[in-house]
Amino acid sequence: MGPMTPSWDRGILTVAAFLVLGVLQAPPPLQAQETLSPEHERIDFLVGSWTTVSQFPDGQEGTGELEYRWVFDGAWMKVEFQGVPPQGGGGWEAHVMQRWNPEKEGYEAWVFQAQGPPLLYRGSSPEPGLFRVEYEGEDGVVTGIDYHDMGDGTVYQENWVLEPEAGERRITLRTSYEPDSPGGGGAGSHP
Repeated sequence: MGPMTPSWDRGILTVAAFLVLGVLQAPPPLQAQETLSPEHERIDFLVGSWTTVSQFPDGQEGTGELEYRWVFDGAWMKVEFQGVPPQGGGGWEAHVMQRWNPEKEGYEAWVFQAQGPPLLYRGSSPEPGLFRVEYEGEDGVVTGIDYHDMGDGTVYQENWVLEPEAGERRITLRTSYEPDSPGGGGAGSHP
């Protein structure tokens, strides 16, 4: 190899300058969450951290801690629940991912279980302040949950079942949500 030439030196200096400038440049600013779609705005009243009290048909009560939050820049709502069922016993929890699916023009909720595959619930928002999810089992029995925005910063939930032969809707659980802290729940809680 012969002696280094001035053009080679300039090339090295140019590459070094680009590397230094690249390191010294500030990273691009983080992008804020995208604006929620109108469909996601309809269920935004659920977002927050909640303390729950659930009443079973026999009058027994269970308590829990519940959180709804937007993930993936508002594309999905993640739901996590941990509770204490009546009379103690084993774990009482729920893990759900739900969203508006524009391709299917409907809401979907993936409910994860300890055993077996996730269940796909179909959802709707028949009126402002009401979000409903439903699942039809292989036996034709439809189960569902209605979530009601009470307009005062609280939420009321009704779990129900519709059995084909009975033809009527039976309430299986009533749950009241209270914010964990002032401003801890309700519409507009997304970042």
